[in-house]
Amino acid sequence: QGAELANAQSIFRDLCAALKVKPPKLKGAGDNNYCFEADVLDGKKARRMDVYLRGHFIFEAKQGADPGAKGAPKGPKGVGTRGTDSWRSNMAAGRLQVGRYAAAATRRGDPKPPIIMLADLGYGIWIWSSWTKDAVDDYGDFEDGARFAWDDLTKPELFRYLRLAFDKPEELNDEARGQRVTAEIAKKISELAVVLEKREKSEVVGNFLMKCVFTMFA
Repeated sequence: QGAELANAQSIFRDLCAALKVKPPKLKGAGDNNYCFEADVLDGKKARRMDVYLRGHFIFEAKQGADPGAKGAPKGPKGVGTRGTDSWRSNMAAGRLQVGRYAAAATRRGDPKPPIIMLADLGYGIWIWSSWTKDAVDDYGDFEDGARFAWDDLTKPELFRYLRLAFDKPEELNDEARGQRVTAEIAKKISELAVVLEKREKSEVVGNFLMKCVFTMFA
């Protein structure tokens, strides 16, 4: 088990280096808002989250094996041979596991993690999001085909997504981003109206700005 944990932590540190973000610290006696092996209660059982960044994400690592490999990994993180029913079942259980951790962290008073991630190290990563405040698992289901391949981590869109998960997860909330853009547009239109009404009648300005609004949102 110790070797598996060390391998997961080493790979996550490499991911942080590639993303140019700070890696987690080892869990200490003080505030562990960003660390490996963060404590959490799963029901009445004391568990540990592989990586926890409070208010941002939970990352849970598993380890599968390619077909034909000599023996599937054993232990808490070993999920079997990739592509098999057993592997899918174990990965789906991992998805439920990290969802329970997110709900538990929220119940204890932490901000609900907007992002949860499940990785089969060296193979792929699954990412889910929830922008509700409720202490429930509403992140979505595990789907084999929804993964990002490990090599996809070099793609700009996934690179940007993961950077934002570390730095500004709220920027990934499409609904909130749309509301901010709408508010900014409304402010600009109001400012423009003040300037134009010094030159034209209010009715003319109002009709012109209404056409502008319809054009922008068409």
